[in-house]
Amino acid sequence: TSIGNYAFRYCDRLKTVNIKGGNNATIGYSAFNGCGALESLTIGNGVKTISTYAFEYCNKLVDLSLGNSVETIGSYAFYDCNALEKLTIPNSVKTIGNYAFAGIESLKNVTIGSGCTSIHAYAFNGDTALESITVSEDNTVYSSVDGVLFNKDKTTILSYPKSRSGAYTIPNTVTEIGEAAFAECKNLTEITIGDGVETIGASAFNGCTQLSKVKFGKNIISIGNSAFYNNTALTEVDLSVCTGLITIGNNTFQNNKELTTLTLPNYLKTIGSNAFYSCNKLTALETGSNLTSIGSYAFKNCSSLKTVNIKGGNNATIDYQAFYGCSGI
Repeated sequence: TSIGNYAFRYCDRLKTVNIKGGNNATIGYSAFNGCGALESLTIGNGVKTISTYAFEYCNKLVDLSLGNSVETIGSYAFYDCNALEKLTIPNSVKTIGNYAFAGIESLKNVTIGSGCTSIHAYAFNGDTALESITVSEDNTVYSSVDGVLFNKDKTTILSYPKSRSGAYTIPNTVTEIGEAAFAECKNLTEITIGDGVETIGASAFNGCTQLSKVKFGKNIISIGNSAFYNNTALTEVDLSVCTGLITIGNNTFQNNKELTTLTLPNYLKTIGSNAFYSCNKLTALETGSNLTSIGSYAFKNCSSLKTVNIKGGNNATIDYQAFYGCSGI
């Protein structure tokens, strides 16, 4: 009924594991963590829970079979199992935890069954070869279109396969870009955000280092923390069409080192801390009359900034070292 915590940790000659298990069996915390020679793993129909870190760093695992009784796959359960190329999540699985299958650089195809109701935003983080995520049509919470993961009614885009290159247009049904939905999509070059989108989640486009063009939709209300962090190819951010945009979060455009042109909408109220930190080619800044707050370090080390016009609303605040290191002013 259970395999204890650390039970087979670092058994580095173990190549084949077949766990039959009794009813509701549990594979414990880090039970097979670091079994670097493990190539084949079969988890039978009696196992219900795969705990956190259970098979982390089993980096020769190529053959994985999950039984039809597994309900929970814990955080980091298969983290960095770098030889795994395909993954089938059975219908019994309800929860896929934080970083459960992250860091698997060879993983190309993921199939998710009908029972899954919770997939953490970073479940497949860093899977740079990922080509498609396919969801059972019988799933009541999630769906997929052309290998892209959405919620069931396709109002939230959740995960875009990281190996895909070129341009992508977000469908008109989408109102929210989920947390980390495009994070680390290093081959993505252009994105068009439709007018249906109201919210861009935290880290949504974090680390998209080839992203050079973003067309923003007019109905965006908020852009989350680190949403476009480290987009080192982005040269222009034009938010003028976003007439309802109220908030730019913390670290949102930080380290966009090629950014030269920034256009902000008049109704913007808040620019978060570190929002444009180290955008060192940005030359000019003009805010609207409704701005109430510029956060600490918001434009720190924007060394090419020469012209700043902050109109601001009543009692507006420019926080601690917001323009520190802006030697061109």
